Amino acid sequence: MSSNTSVTIYFTVANAGAADAHNVAWKVVRADGSLVAQDVISSMPSGATVPLIVSDGAQGVNQTFTVSVDPDGLIAESHEDNNTMTITSVYVTTAVPLNGDLALNGVHNHGAVYAQDPSFHLFIANNSDQDLSGITVTVRDEASGETLTGFPYSEGTIIPAHAIGPRNGHAGSAEEDGLFVSPWANSSLPKPSAGRHVYHVILDPDNHFSETNEGNNDWRLVVNVPAGYGFWPLQNGNDLTGNTYKTDVMFEDPHFHPADTQRYITFHGWLHNFHPSKTLVGHDLINTSDPAYPGVSKRIVPFVLKREGVPVAVPAPGYDPNRQINYGVTADGKAYFILLDTGIAVNSRREYLFIVQEPQSIGEVNYSIDLDPDNVIDEQYEGTDSTRPGGSLDNNHASWVVVMDPLGTSG
Repeated sequence: MSSNTSVTIYFTVANAGAADAHNVAWKVVRADGSLVAQDVISSMPSGATVPLIVSDGAQGVNQTFTVSVDPDGLIAESHEDNNTMTITSVYVTTAVPLNGDLALNGVHNHGAVYAQDPSFHLFIANNSDQDLSGITVTVRDEASGETLTGFPYSEGTIIPAHAIGPRNGHAGSAEEDGLFVSPWANSSLPKPSAGRHVYHVILDPDNHFSETNEGNNDWRLVVNVPAGYGFWPLQNGNDLTGNTYKTDVMFEDPHFHPADTQRYITFHGWLHNFHPSKTLVGHDLINTSDPAYPGVSKRIVPFVLKREGVPVAVPAPGYDPNRQINYGVTADGKAYFILLDTGIAVNSRREYLFIVQEPQSIGEVNYSIDLDPDNVIDEQYEGTDSTRPGGSLDNNHASWVVVMDPLGTSG
C-alpha cells in the first residue's frame, strides 16, 4: 500500500516443505532494479511462517516490486517456481475521524427532457463539528458500473460545521450554489443512449472521512434520456407553411427537486419566449375573460400535473413562499402559471415553482406536466409533429421519474 510519503510492503515467507530450512535469504527489488531490502532468516522449521514488512521511499500508486525467496537458488526444493511474486502498490489513506456525519442533500438532475445530456446538481450536508473541504463526490452508471466524465469531483470550498454547501452567496434562489457537474458538456463525447438510465451519486466514495452513518452516501437517480434534441425555431418572417412565425410557449429546463421529509416534491423551471421580435402574451385574461378561470385577470399559461398519467390537484400558493411562485389555482382546481402583465419579453423567461405532496414514501413515481392542455393559446408548435425540427418531442410536455427513497432503493 502507498501513502503520500512511502510504500509499505507486507509479505510472508513460508516453509511448506517437510524438512527444516536454514539461512533462508529474501530480497525486494523495485521495478527500476533498485534494491529495496534484503535479509536472511536463520532458521525456519517445517511449516513455519515469517511475516515481513518493508518500507520504500517510492511514492504513489502503481509502483511495482519483485519479492524473491532464496533468490540465488541455494536451497534444494521440490518446487522452485513459487519463490517469486510481483506486487503493485495501491493508495491507502487513513480516514479522517468525524464527530458526526456527511450526507447528500437535494440531489437532482437537469436536462434529459429535451436534450440527451443530463447534468447533476446536489448539496452536501456537513453534520459534523468540523469545517470541512476536499469532500469528494462521484456519479456511476448502475448498468455499466462506469464513473461518468468529470467525476470523481472534489469540492475545494469549505463547508462549515452543521451547514449545507457549497454556498456562494446566492441564497434565496431555488438553484443557488451547490455542486453542479455536466458530464457531457464536451460536445465530442458520445451521449447516453435513449431510454431509462439509473445513476448513483456517491458521497466520499473512498471513505476519506470516517462517519457515524455511512448508509446515506449513495443516492439513486432514474433518468429517462430522450431519443434526440428538441429544437423549435422561432424567427421573423414566414415558417415552412408560408405563415408568419407565431410565438410559442416553451419550457426551459423543467426539473424537480426531491421530496422533503413531508414528501413534498418541488417542480421547478422556466417558461421561455424564444421569438426574436414578439412578446409572448399567453392566455390574455387582462383584456378578455374565460369562465374556466373566474376572477383571474392575468396573462396565464394553463397547465396540468399528472401522476402516473392521471391529473392530480396542485396545492394553491400559501404553504411555502420559497417553493410556490408565479402560479395560481382556481377554486375548482385548474392550475396556471402567471406571466407578467406585459407578458414575456423577447428572449426572456419566467420562473415557476410549485409543490405537491406524494402519497407514497417508497418506490418510483412517474410525474409529468402538460402546458396549455386545452389549447387556449395559439402557438407556433402544438403537440408533437414528426415533420418539424423537434420531431416527436413535445415542447408543451415534460416528464420525470421521481425516486421516493433514493437512499434506500437498490438497483
